Parts: sequence; structure tokens; C-alpha cells
Amino acid sequence: KTDVEACPDAQFSAADSVQPGEALPIEVSRGCAFNCKFCHYEKRTSLRKSLALLRAELIRNYERFGTTTYHFTDDCFNDHPDKVRSLCGLFRELPFEINWASYARVDVAVKFPETISMMVDSG
Repeated sequence: KTDVEACPDAQFSAADSVQPGEALPIEVSRGCAFNCKFCHYEKRTSLRKSLALLRAELIRNYERFGTTTYHFTDDCFNDHPDKVRSLCGLFRELPFEINWASYARVDVAVKFPETISMMVDSG
């Protein structure tokens, strides 16, 4: 799959009535890299949005609406330390500061403790 098929570009417009200071939902990946017995997701698949596409979305939302707060709708933001490293690096390089929240697994954060400070420092 291409990046756009994996996680399409979110195109918010004036018709969406985005309010000042409103937190927007945004995808940075789809799927889950884990194989939990209780889960019904497609197992062991995690497709990431390209950093270039994500950066363009974040900047476009900032320029159009002043958006700096997001809820990442991933199943697990910290499923791999390389993902955390690359995304948090992108967030820190933006020309504005963002605040974000997402689902994450504590056991993975304990296994890779360096990711905790990356996530906190990036917003």
C-alpha cells in the first residue's frame, strides 16, 4: 500500500467548523504491531503515514486554523522505538510547538525507557 492508502491525508476545511484551540484528530499510522489474544485487529500490521505527508498536514492545519493540539488516533503510538524517534523528531522540527495525546503501551515504554522523554519533550 502507498502512504496515502495506509493513512489518507486529512483535509479539514472551513465546513468542518474548526474552532480556535480545538484539538484535532489525526492518524500517524494504522494497525497494530502486537498479537494480543483479546484483540480483533489485523495482527502484526502497522502502516505508517509518511513524515512528509504528516508534516504537510500539521503545517496546513496550523496555517488555516492555528491548530497546535492533536489527538493521534493510532492504536499504539509507541509500538516501535524507531517510530517514536522519527515522529517525535518531526514534531520538534515544526515551526511551532504542538501538544498531543495518543494511546500508548506502558510495557513498551518500560522496555524502551528512552522513548518516554522523547514523547514528553515533543509535546
